[in-house]
Amino acid sequence: MTLFKEITLAMSVLVVALLAMTMFSNYRTNVRFIEDQLYTSARNTASSLGLAISKASDGEDVAMAETMINAVFDSGLYEGIVYRNVDGKILYDRHTPLTLDTVPEWFANSIALPPAVASVPVGKEWMLVGRLQIEGHRGQAYTQMWEAFKEVIASFVILSVIAMAGIFFMLKVVLRSLEAVREQAEAVSGNRFIIQDSLPRTKEIRDVVQAINTLVYKVKEVYKQEADAVARYNTLLYEDRQTHLKNRDFFMMKLGSLVSGEDRFSSGYVAAFQLCDPDKVKHEEGGYVLQKVLSFISDIARGIVNGVEEGVACRVREFDVMLIIPSLEESEVTGLLTSAAESCRGAGYCVTIAATPYRAGEAASELLSHLDYALMQAEAERGTAPFIYRAKHDNVPSWGHDAWRKHLRNAMKLDHFVAFYQPVVSRNGLTVQQELLLRLELEGSLLNAGAFIPVVGHLELQEELDRYVLDKVGETLHASEIAVNVSGDFIAHSATMGWLAERKSAWETKKLELSFEVSNSTVMAEPETAATFSAFVQKQGWRFGIDHFTVESEKELTFLQRIKPSYLKIDAVYLLSLVGSEGKREAALFTIARLIDIELIATGVDSEETADRLHKLGIDLLQGFWIGEPAKGAV
Repeated sequence: MTLFKEITLAMSVLVVALLAMTMFSNYRTNVRFIEDQLYTSARNTASSLGLAISKASDGEDVAMAETMINAVFDSGLYEGIVYRNVDGKILYDRHTPLTLDTVPEWFANSIALPPAVASVPVGKEWMLVGRLQIEGHRGQAYTQMWEAFKEVIASFVILSVIAMAGIFFMLKVVLRSLEAVREQAEAVSGNRFIIQDSLPRTKEIRDVVQAINTLVYKVKEVYKQEADAVARYNTLLYEDRQTHLKNRDFFMMKLGSLVSGEDRFSSGYVAAFQLCDPDKVKHEEGGYVLQKVLSFISDIARGIVNGVEEGVACRVREFDVMLIIPSLEESEVTGLLTSAAESCRGAGYCVTIAATPYRAGEAASELLSHLDYALMQAEAERGTAPFIYRAKHDNVPSWGHDAWRKHLRNAMKLDHFVAFYQPVVSRNGLTVQQELLLRLELEGSLLNAGAFIPVVGHLELQEELDRYVLDKVGETLHASEIAVNVSGDFIAHSATMGWLAERKSAWETKKLELSFEVSNSTVMAEPETAATFSAFVQKQGWRFGIDHFTVESEKELTFLQRIKPSYLKIDAVYLLSLVGSEGKREAALFTIARLIDIELIATGVDSEETADRLHKLGIDLLQGFWIGEPAKGAV
C-alpha cells in the first residue's frame, strides 16, 4: 500500500470515528430529550385533567370524569388513562395498543422505551377521593426518534464523504512533492536520469529531493565521462583525422563482421574511389588541390553511405576511399556510383570508381582481389564510368522484379522459407537465446538472407516478410528465447504495435520468449521510432536488442539512455579493439552498460582464444561459428 493510501486511510478512519462518536452523542441527547418530553407531557396533562375533574364533580361524578377523560384520550397523544377511587378500584379505564406503522421493529426493539406514566391525586376540598394515571403514547416518541436517527445517519454519511474528499485533496497537495520524488526514484531504477528543479517546501522532503538530485547528477556525469572516453578511443582507433572517414582497420573489421554473418547485411557491394595519378596532380597543381580533391571524394562517399543501413565509407590508403554498401541490388549500386562519377567529372576531377559484390562466407582477401581487378578495368577507361566486377554468387537467379515478387510471395504462401537458429551461449554453456537466420529454398538450393533481402527491400516487401516470419515463429514451441531481426519499415509502421498486441495472448499460450533485434544504423537513423518500439516491446514482456552495434560518435551512447535496449550485439573483434592496452576503455564501456542495465553479447566469435579473451573481460554471452553453427529448425 502506498504512503498516500496509508495516510488517507488512517486520517479517514480517525475522522469517521470522531464523526461517529459526535453523532452518537447527539443522538443519545436527542433520545433523552424525547423521553423527558414524553414524561413531562403526561405529567402536565395528568395534573390539568385531575384538577378539572376535582372542580367539575368534586371527584365523585364518574360520568363527568369519563367525559373529560375521553376528550383528552381522543387526542391520540396518550397510550392509556386510568381513574381509580381511594381504594384503588378502577372507576374508568381507556387504553390503546402500541402500534408502530412507520418505525422498523428492529429499531423499536433496540430502543425499548419504558412507559412514561404520571399519576396525580383527585380531591374534594382537603379530602382525597381518587387517583388519575396517564401514560404518554410511546408511538409518537418512536417516530420522532426514528426520524432523528435517519437525519443523523444522513448527516454522518454526507459529512464523512466531505471529510474524506477534503483529506484526499489536501494530501494530494501536501504529498505532491513526494509523488515527484517517487517518479524520480522510479526513473533512476529505470535507467532514466531526471533532475527535479522544483524543490518542495517541506524540509524533510526537500532534503531527500536534493540528495537524489545529487546522486542523479553524479551518475549522469559518470555516464557522460565514460561515453566521452569510449567515443574518443573509438575515434582514435578507427577514424581518419584528415577526412573524418573511418580508417583501414575499421574497414577490415566491418567487412569481416558482415561476411561472417548470415543476416540481410551479409551481402552487398564493396566500392572503391581512387584518384588518378595523384603524384602528377600534386606536382602540377600543388598539395592544396590534392587535398581538395580528397575532401571532395570523401564527401561523395559519405553521402552515398549515409542512406544505406550499415553502410560505411573508409579511407584505406592516402588517396583511396572504399565503401561497404550492404543490402542493395546491383542496379541501385550502379546508379549511386554512376552519379558519383558524373559529379567527379563535373568538378573536373579524374577519379576511378569500381565495385565488387560480397557474400556471406567470402574471404576478405578474395574480395579485395576482385576489387583491384575492377579498379584496373575502370582505370583503363580513365574514370568515364564505374566498373562493376560481376561474379556469380550463391546461385542467385537473375530475375526481373516481377519474377522476384512472384517467387517471394509464393515462398511465403507455400512456406519455402527455412529457418536456421544460431545460439547465444553463456559462460556456463547454457543456451540463452537462438537467433533466427532466414534462408530461402529456391530451385533446389538455399539462399542466405543476404542474397535475397536486397530484393525484398527494393520490392518493399520487408514488412510483409517480417510479419510472416513472426507468425510462423509463434506457431512453434521453442526451448529458449528466439531473436528475430526486424526492419526499419516494420518498427516504423503505425499498425505494427496493434498487430503485435493482437498476437500476444496466442504467443503467451505457447510460452514464446521473443526478442526483436534492429540494426544499429536503423536505430541511429530513427532514434525516436526505435525508442517508442523498444518501450512497447518491453512493456509486453519481450526484449529489444541492437545488432551490429558500433560507436560512430558519442551520439550512439547518448541514445542508449533514451532507447534502453535489453542488450547490444557487438562484433568480437571490434569489442576487443575497444579494450586498449590497459583495459581502460573496456571498463568505460562496461560502466555504461551497467549504469543503464544493458547486456553485452559478443558476436562473430570464431576461436577458443577469442572466447577466452572475452570471458576474461567479463563478457559472458557469446555467439559465433565457434560457439555454435546455425542449425535448421521450424520457422
